[in-house]
Amino acid sequence: MSSSQPQSIAPLPLSTVKARLPRLFRQYTFLSDREKDFNDDMGEEKSPIDVDTGCCTTIMSTDFTETLVDRDHTGQAMKSASDANKFSMFLWKMLNASESGSIGGDACRQYDILSNALVDTKALRPVAEKFEHLLGWTGAVANHGIDALLQRGDPTRNKPLFKSAADEWKKVFEKTDGNAVVGVSDAQRTFAIQMCESFQRMLKDAKKEYELDTNYTFNFIKKVKKSVAAVPTVVPATATAAAPAPAFTDGEGIQNKVTIVVTKSSKDAKLGFSLTMENGTLKVTSILPEFVGAGSKLEVGMTIDTINGEKFNTLAGAVCFVKEAEGQLTVVAAHPAVSKPAAAAAAPAAKPAHTNQKENSVPTKNSVSIEDDELKPWEMDGWVPMRGDKQKTPNTVRNELQKYIDQCKADRTMTQTRIIEKMGVNNNTFRRFMDPKTYKNQWSAAQNGTYWGAAKLLAEVKYEKDKAKKSGTKRKAGNDDSSEKKAKAGNFLSNNTVASSAKNTKADALELINRIHAVEGVPDKIVYDSCPQVVAKIKTFLQRDEMTKATLMEALSRCSDKNIQGTQLNRFLAGKKQDQCGSVVYNSAYIFFEKFRILEGQNKTKARLKNEAEQRRGFSLRKSRGGGWMISVRT
Repeated sequence: MSSSQPQSIAPLPLSTVKARLPRLFRQYTFLSDREKDFNDDMGEEKSPIDVDTGCCTTIMSTDFTETLVDRDHTGQAMKSASDANKFSMFLWKMLNASESGSIGGDACRQYDILSNALVDTKALRPVAEKFEHLLGWTGAVANHGIDALLQRGDPTRNKPLFKSAADEWKKVFEKTDGNAVVGVSDAQRTFAIQMCESFQRMLKDAKKEYELDTNYTFNFIKKVKKSVAAVPTVVPATATAAAPAPAFTDGEGIQNKVTIVVTKSSKDAKLGFSLTMENGTLKVTSILPEFVGAGSKLEVGMTIDTINGEKFNTLAGAVCFVKEAEGQLTVVAAHPAVSKPAAAAAAPAAKPAHTNQKENSVPTKNSVSIEDDELKPWEMDGWVPMRGDKQKTPNTVRNELQKYIDQCKADRTMTQTRIIEKMGVNNNTFRRFMDPKTYKNQWSAAQNGTYWGAAKLLAEVKYEKDKAKKSGTKRKAGNDDSSEKKAKAGNFLSNNTVASSAKNTKADALELINRIHAVEGVPDKIVYDSCPQVVAKIKTFLQRDEMTKATLMEALSRCSDKNIQGTQLNRFLAGKKQDQCGSVVYNSAYIFFEKFRILEGQNKTKARLKNEAEQRRGFSLRKSRGGGWMISVRT
């Protein structure tokens, strides 16, 4: 076989996946059913069906029947036709097919796919077969990047998943050391180690890249263990038999922190203290008379660092977590980091453990009891947006949301991008919901996360507005009717006009982006600029006044069917030569700047004309592979 004539290789058949990897196949059926429902709701052309399994063969534009190509792999440990490569390609495509634009949903689906694939891999008996599938699992994850899982996945689930894979590698590497297993050569073993190291680096960089509060590790080879001193464990005191409420015990104070352990006998058990959120930090505002932690070190004014090891960015999140908790809770609290006055040395005698709430509380705005009695309606489980005695229709929510967006734009109080962020959805999900033509039946739009995110946001806005009216809060002078009349009358030096003039550059930037997107006729999936050329255009464009990465990412997302994340843009900008040619940023940015070129009436550069002559079909958009292993190449 000539190395210059690559041969086509059949991908992993669904029937084989069903027989050998039953748990992974079940996850595939979920994606397939989701694709069928989506096509029915959208009225789109149905995906081809596999005769043997009845599943879709194309999911989210990912073709699972696409053939692989056997290129010249001289000097490489693994071949395109190997089980490792076929399995890795299948798993990689499943991760792609799981992406729908909702980062949280994508994270859940990616976890389910990888955990079930790992269980199937661990169940394989022959060591050589397990080696290849474990290598395929690691390669698929390392090459895909699993951005959603690392960014929004639950660390308490991710860590055991990565540890399980690493532990399995330890066993396999131990068995395959020194050509001990037929079918696994030293070169293949070395290649697997390199792939694991690539994945290990990716996990190590995740904390900084995604600004995580946790560290991910991947210790895949056994090392000589060093003796480690035993760590003292805080053991909670036994609760008295007669106490129906939770029983507290104190742990040792570490520097300025104290640890308090509570055992909740049931979800309905009350803890007896209230919290508020100040500058992103949970703070104890009152200790109620029913507080059962008599003699504990918890005091009013303390900040809550963690509850069961979890940090919380919202008050509602902490309250809901404690409400649903049952069993042991560990609360780590600390005194505010401020120096105490010298007079504090002569402190008054300690008060009795059970004090009146007024005596041992700090009245704080928006303070909420750790129980859920004061949760806002939209923060409670099972909340549904209502209009009268009926649930609000998606059309109603859509109209109310559009009015709110228009009002925010007119008042210059919030951008549409910020509103989308507050709803917790991405641009693609938002755009689908806002287009009523997307859904044949309007109630299908209730499955879109924007429906619930918008309903909760609008409920919160109405609540704050009503509260302001009750408290007699007046509008700022710059926003009153007289100011508006002055502006209309031609007084362009009014407060409103001065404020808006400071934002003209940003408005101009957004207007430019809208005019760029209005340009039509730029073909998709045909790129005549190299990655470095596109990177240069992005960096130049970001130097414009009021042009931020967030604004540019939103603009590029409009040129793609996927929401572009900051990590993807940063990775593309940091790429070398064409190693980021598979990035969604590459194609989207090329389209965007090609429209910009046409808008400005610019001629094609010499470099562009040279690219068109040398790359008649455009540059490749296939994702480059790490570790020197070409997992697959499209025909």
